[in-house]
Amino acid sequence: MTRIRNKLGKILESIISDHMIKRSKDLIASRTTTGIDKAEEQEEEEDFVDVLLKLQESNKLEFNFTTDQIKAVIMGVRDISYYHRMDNVRVDEKPRVKKKL
Repeated sequence: MTRIRNKLGKILESIISDHMIKRSKDLIASRTTTGIDKAEEQEEEEDFVDVLLKLQESNKLEFNFTTDQIKAVIMGVRDISYYHRMDNVRVDEKPRVKKKL
């Protein structure tokens, strides 16, 4: 279990690192080009990791939001999504319960 967690941690670190590099390139590009279209294009491309990194960079939190905490949030969302799907499967298996919903 620890080995899997470590592998997953390395994958998440790689994803976060890639997003950080992309964000820094986008920041440089936005400084060299002006216009609303460029800003709108960047906002459309944001995903959950970008939002978490933006939150980290904003320094508006009362605590230091670290990369490890970003990984934990991503893992938590993954787990919540898994349990939500499993609950839906359980409901689908019970027509009486599904009917009440």
